[in-house]
Amino acid sequence: MAMKNDIKNMATKDDIKNMATKDDIMNMATKDDIKNMATKDDIKNMATKDDIKNMATKDDIMNMATKDDIMNMATKDDIKNMATKDDIKNMATKDDLMNMATKDDIKNMATKDDIMNMATKDDIKDMATKDDLMNMATKD
Repeated sequence: MAMKNDIKNMATKDDIKNMATKDDIMNMATKDDIKNMATKDDIKNMATKDDIKNMATKDDIMNMATKDDIMNMATKDDIKNMATKDDIKNMATKDDLMNMATKDDIKNMATKDDIMNMATKDDIKDMATKDDLMNMATKD
């Protein structure tokens, strides 16, 4: 027969109603089953679908240039010092240059200094012309 103290320490129907049954426990995972599962913190730190939709795929990365591919490419500074389309548009073309005089063509031509030391039209306006000289009497 159960004693009064024994009865005090016994569970009530309400206590037992919320307890797991043997069948409930048999379907639960063991410590070994869950030791490699993700925790709430692991999941909080994972990327969402929205986070990864803009990330590069393996194919994207495979199609990217390698360090070796870009080693000989121009840097930003190189490009800053290059001519613009507008700069080039106003430059002489190959045809323009081919039609210009060469050094040999101009080596015997008068220089700016030569021309500055020559007589002007005003200086020679009263001088005799070739025709005038041809019509002049000779010494003979």
